Amino acid sequence: MKSIPEILAEELGQKLEYVQNVVNLMDEGNTIPFIARYRKEMHGAMDDTTLRNLETRLTYLRNLQERRDEVKKSIENQGKLTQELSDAIDSAATMAEVEDLYRPYKQKRRTRATAAKEKGLEPLAALLFAQERNCPRPEDAAREFLAPEKSVDTVTDALQGASDIIAEQISDDADIRKALRGLLSVEYLITTPEKQGAFEAEADDGWVYDSAKDGYVLYRNTNYVPMGFTYDYYLTEDDYESTVTVTRSNLLMRALVLSDADAAAYSQYLQPLPAAELNDLTYDRYVQDCADRRASACSVFQMTNSGFHAEITLDAPNLVFFSVPYDDGFTATVNGKETDILQVDEGLMAVLCPAGENTLDFVYQPDGIRLGKPVTLLSLVVFVSYTRYFAWDAEERDFPVSDK
Repeated sequence: MKSIPEILAEELGQKLEYVQNVVNLMDEGNTIPFIARYRKEMHGAMDDTTLRNLETRLTYLRNLQERRDEVKKSIENQGKLTQELSDAIDSAATMAEVEDLYRPYKQKRRTRATAAKEKGLEPLAALLFAQERNCPRPEDAAREFLAPEKSVDTVTDALQGASDIIAEQISDDADIRKALRGLLSVEYLITTPEKQGAFEAEADDGWVYDSAKDGYVLYRNTNYVPMGFTYDYYLTEDDYESTVTVTRSNLLMRALVLSDADAAAYSQYLQPLPAAELNDLTYDRYVQDCADRRASACSVFQMTNSGFHAEITLDAPNLVFFSVPYDDGFTATVNGKETDILQVDEGLMAVLCPAGENTLDFVYQPDGIRLGKPVTLLSLVVFVSYTRYFAWDAEERDFPVSDK
């Protein structure tokens, strides 16, 4: 693993010798103005801006390494530190990545999921989460777990408890949390000054400070991708599941995950992801993937009373992906003609569009008030993310942000 001075030299395009000299001078208590003016021979005449960038990155990287060590020690004390996890923590390039990896091992406060587990609902959550083909309807499965003595009086109580357990499992999964940042088309986030530090520790490098007003702080996602976009490549579900767990989420911005049947049916529109692309999972490549998806995104996306409307222009026929949970209650039309909706990325939606200008309309009509199908993993992810992470309180909605 590269040393901090080596990383700084590479990032700043400076000689390692000069960077090491500046680090030593700072450690001795010398200020940036003093180093810039009186120690030019030791740093190759770096300007003030470069020196201050070096100082900022030095502090960040040292804090990052300290946090890596703390996290590994904590997990090791629990007897759960594997070599794969240790390597992943050492490779984490941001505080957010470290915290994502640590999250499942943090000592948790008592939560609704904890209470649900105590009521014996964990097997129900596992049943719904597994999504086996022979899984019974959620309401039928829930009836087996009714226990008035544990305050599980109704089917709704049982399903709510199971949902709480699944939601916590998903929110603790670093792989899923990463995937959400690119897939959910979130451009802005509002927080308060009191929570600003916690957000910055959690967020990846794509989130930048935008502005502040009326006691709220606004951040902008530079990796934002508008809703509705296309891919050049696809992965089969088996290929996706066979990749390294801690980094596979980055692939979701590079390739569309299809079932074997859909891969065979739609391979004329997408190419299989080359094997070499499976291992290029750096943050810089993730940023480029987001830019590529952004370039192919819909020009119009609007929510409607019954679903959503989108418009996109394509050079060639292709599948258009939407990070909206798949549900049998949806119907879709492309240029006024009804079309099949594919279930992709293990629970989201895509439709085939021809070359040229396209108008897409999705309409949702629920089957009464019952759940139409077992809740899919990624539909829960979307729900958890928007309600727990991106949702705004009523007063926050007045903040003047973009409609994107």
